Amino acid sequence: MTSTQAISSITQLELEPIIQKFGNRIPMVVGPTAVGKTQFAMQLAQIMNAEIISVDSRQIYRGFCIGTAQPTAEEQASIPHHLINLLEPDEVISAGDYAERVLNTIEKIRDRNLGVLIAGGSMLYIRAICQGIISEDETFIDARNQVRNKWQDVDDARVYSHLCDLDPQYAAQIHQNDRKRIMRALEIQVASGMTPTALFAQQQEQDRLRRQRYFIIGLSRNREDLYRRIENRVHKMLNAGWLGEVRNLIDQGIEIQSHAMQSLGYRQLRQVLDGELEFAAARENIIQKSRQFARRQLTWLRKMELDLELELNDS
Repeated sequence: MTSTQAISSITQLELEPIIQKFGNRIPMVVGPTAVGKTQFAMQLAQIMNAEIISVDSRQIYRGFCIGTAQPTAEEQASIPHHLINLLEPDEVISAGDYAERVLNTIEKIRDRNLGVLIAGGSMLYIRAICQGIISEDETFIDARNQVRNKWQDVDDARVYSHLCDLDPQYAAQIHQNDRKRIMRALEIQVASGMTPTALFAQQQEQDRLRRQRYFIIGLSRNREDLYRRIENRVHKMLNAGWLGEVRNLIDQGIEIQSHAMQSLGYRQLRQVLDGELEFAAARENIIQKSRQFARRQLTWLRKMELDLELELNDS
């Protein structure tokens, strides 16, 4: 069950009682952009003697420091951060790959007898870490081809009858004319060697055990406070040289079409440099898009199974 606590200032929060709730579970700090995850996570990590693993789909790219709000060099010197400034801008990383990197990093930190703290706002990646993700690898593609070759010329009734014999419990959930789902069920059986019913039951148990590894802390603020912080942060990043960062990336030969250059804010500032957009208009657009992004993150957050929710405010 989620417990909720409102705090007026992170610096006044007594963190020890929260840490005691973790037990052997790994704390994970999540929340929308600009809510205050970095500051909170660093305070927590310092008390825990822990290192921080970032879960951010854009901070992982090399050279995208200002516009993705990467922890500063001073912050990283104080508390080591992982999975930041790591990939080339044209590299694409899936949620499953990111989750695998996180798990490997957890083991490396623990091998040094240090604590681990996960923090970030990329909700799809967080979900992959906590609940896993099903990917269609080459084995699954092979299974699909096998099933299609065997059943493509067979009528729906016979294919459905075969599924009823194979997995009557799952077949009862599918209409006999829903060939797409029937074929999918047969592909699952060929790829895994298990019936869909058995495989899904196994996955649910694995998801439950995976989720139990983490103590998820959701940070939030009232909408007005969060929007004000977003606006202030955009101004701060622009004053810190965000436009120059985009210019340097382009000068280094980073392709406009690269994955990282499609990030929020970089698109708009690239248009400024190309003379397609006025700086002031770009700034307002970045603020607006950042607010929209925060709303989507909050929607994810409301659907998550949190262990503790902290509502922050600056009063």
